[in-house]
Amino acid sequence: VILTLAKNIDPTSYAVSLLSLRRKDGRSEALIATARQKGIGVLTVDVEGRFDLRAILSIRKLLSDNAADIVHSHAFKSDFYSLLASIGTGIKRVATAHGSTQDSMLKKAYHILNWCGLQ
Repeated sequence: VILTLAKNIDPTSYAVSLLSLRRKDGRSEALIATARQKGIGVLTVDVEGRFDLRAILSIRKLLSDNAADIVHSHAFKSDFYSLLASIGTGIKRVATAHGSTQDSMLKKAYHILNWCGLQ
């Protein structure tokens, strides 16, 4: 979904970059490599543990340095980190929640906070 959106958005209207949360387990590496192969700019932020304040601050800096107008996140942790990183910046947010929140209180909390928007 992410790569399809990034590849097919009108480049005369939007400059698109993929900001990937990079975990030690390597699960994000295939997405990063595929995005680069498709000519999509990639930014990465290393994330450790369930809550990494340093990663959130890094995302905030990348959003600022790249003059982001919109951040579109996918999945619960990315949605939550993007929300926290963009509070007070004026950056518009789109959050796509994939999967179910039924199996985890943490996912339910992420979903509620994203839904509230914390504007």
